[in-house]
Amino acid sequence: MPFFITKDKEKVARKLAAKLSSFEYDIPLKMEKKILKEDFETFAFLIKNHFTGFTPPIQAKLRIIFDKCGYLDYLFSKLESNREEEIIEALEILGVLAPKKAFKPLVKCLQDKRDSINLEAAKALINLNDFRVIDYLIEELIHNHNNILPARIGHVLVGLASQAVPKLMDVFDELPPATQVQVIEIFVEINDKRTLPLIEKALLGGEPPVRVQAAAALGEIGGESSKTCLEKVAKDKDPVVKENARLALQQIAAARERGG
Repeated sequence: MPFFITKDKEKVARKLAAKLSSFEYDIPLKMEKKILKEDFETFAFLIKNHFTGFTPPIQAKLRIIFDKCGYLDYLFSKLESNREEEIIEALEILGVLAPKKAFKPLVKCLQDKRDSINLEAAKALINLNDFRVIDYLIEELIHNHNNILPARIGHVLVGLASQAVPKLMDVFDELPPATQVQVIEIFVEINDKRTLPLIEKALLGGEPPVRVQAAAALGEIGGESSKTCLEKVAKDKDPVVKENARLALQQIAAARERGG
């Protein structure tokens, strides 16, 4: 890797894809044996160009086949490569395949200091759609054991918004203020109405940095509920909170004038 595939192998991969597309629930044993005879370059082309077009049961069966023949372990080994482009391509393929056993290798790549690698790992973790990802990243938000970039944690949690929001809301009050600030930033990007009462509560009763972030967030979110909450702190004793509330109210007013 990077994978180079000849025209002959590309032709083989396309034929495999055409045949696999005709199956809905299972891959016959004869076809499975045929797949197992092909090389890893053919697998790579098949996955990158055709995998998402197969039915979920066929995708699941292909993951088993790729694991059985050692292809997954081969991809995991490429994540240890000294060549950045090999790591990225392996991450791209794992992101498409989304095998559950990729959780730990992908998390390790998320810790990589190179943006190209940790970003690709973040994309792959989103596709993995595994509850362990959210639990792990919330733990990282709180304790930062592995120095993962907060932006990457946010990227993944936003990508897994529907599952992440309830868990983040459940633990919000237990988080340290600095982490609450990060979570509010994530909530704004997710733009989920379920988070609005929590952000309003943070503005009214959180620590000063959290209140400042909540004010900015409500300005971004807008709406009558946000406006009413910001008006409650328009004369707050904390001058920074008061100023940020004023700016947020201006932002909401400006959005209304524009028809937003």
